[in-house]
Amino acid sequence: MCLLSQGKNDEAHVLLLESYGDLLEFFDPESEKKAVRIWGEEGKKVYKGDPYEQATLCLLLGVLFLQQRDVDNALACFKSGQLADSDVQNEEYKADYALLQLLESYCYYLREQADMCNQLAQTGMDSFMSIAGEGQGDAYIAPLTQPFNTLLLIMSGAAPHMIRQGEYGEQRVIALQDQPTNRYEILLDGEQWFDAIQGVGDMNFQAATRGGREMDNVLKKQAKTKKTTYEIGDVLTDDVGGLIPMSIGLIFKGVSAAMTAEADIRCWQTLPGSIQAVPLNLSPGVHEFDIYAFDGYAYAHCTPIEADIQPEEPNILFVFPHSS
Repeated sequence: MCLLSQGKNDEAHVLLLESYGDLLEFFDPESEKKAVRIWGEEGKKVYKGDPYEQATLCLLLGVLFLQQRDVDNALACFKSGQLADSDVQNEEYKADYALLQLLESYCYYLREQADMCNQLAQTGMDSFMSIAGEGQGDAYIAPLTQPFNTLLLIMSGAAPHMIRQGEYGEQRVIALQDQPTNRYEILLDGEQWFDAIQGVGDMNFQAATRGGREMDNVLKKQAKTKKTTYEIGDVLTDDVGGLIPMSIGLIFKGVSAAMTAEADIRCWQTLPGSIQAVPLNLSPGVHEFDIYAFDGYAYAHCTPIEADIQPEEPNILFVFPHSS
C-alpha cells in the first residue's frame, strides 16, 4: 500500500503477487494444531487475513493486472476475490463486494463477451443496491456498468481494526474507524465535474458483515477451561484445609495462568476505509484532476494529480487524498 501511494505500482504488484501466492500455497500444519489445543495460542498460527482482507488483496492485484492489460489474470483475481468474500458463517451474506463484480464485468467487456459482461454488471448493481440504502438509484452506479477507458480508485479513510473483549480476551471484535471524509468530487482539466461512486468497496461494511470463524469456538472452550481450572485452584487454596490441598490449588492456579485464550487481533492496518471509483472516458494525453474531499457538504481538502492517459484501455489511477 505504501508503494501504491508513491506511484510505484510495478513494485507493489510484485509484493502483492507474492502475498497472494503465500495465501494459496503456504500452510503450517504444526502451528494450526497448536493453536486449537488447550495450551495453544491463536497468535502463533499463520495469519492469512479475514475474508474482506483476502477479497481486497485479490481486488488490488486484479486492478494491477488490468493496468498491465493482462485481462485473463485480472479476471481470475476478481473471481478469487468473490470466493473469499462469500466465506461466511451459514452463508448469511453472499458475495456482495460490488467493485469486484463490476470489474469482472469490465473484464468480460474487454474480452468482448457481452452476455457475461451484462450478467456480472447486473450482479454488481444488485450487490450495490442491497447495501447502499435509500437515495442511491441505478443511475448512480451505472457509469461502472458502461464502457470506460480510465478508472480512478480513491483510497479513503482508515480500515477497521481488531480489539479483544471478554474476561480473557477471547472475543475478537471489529472496531470501525471514523471516516473524516465521506465523498469526493473530481474536477477534470478545470472544466468538468464528476462524483466518486461510494459504497462499491466499503471495508467497514465488508468487515462488519463477515465473521463466524471456526477459531472463535476454540477460543471459547479455551477460556472456559482456563476459568474452570482457576476456580478449582481457588477452592482448593481457600476452602479446603491442609498443606497438600493448598499446594494442589496453587498448581491449578499456575496451570490456569499458563493457558492462553486470547484472540488474534492481527489485521491489514494499511487498508483504506473505502475504495471509491470514478470511471471516465478520456482522450489520450495529459489530464489534470483536482480531487475535492467533503465531510457531508463541508469542504475538507483538495488533492491535485496529473496523468498521461494512454490510448490503450484501461488506464488505472490510484489516488491517496491528503489534507496538506
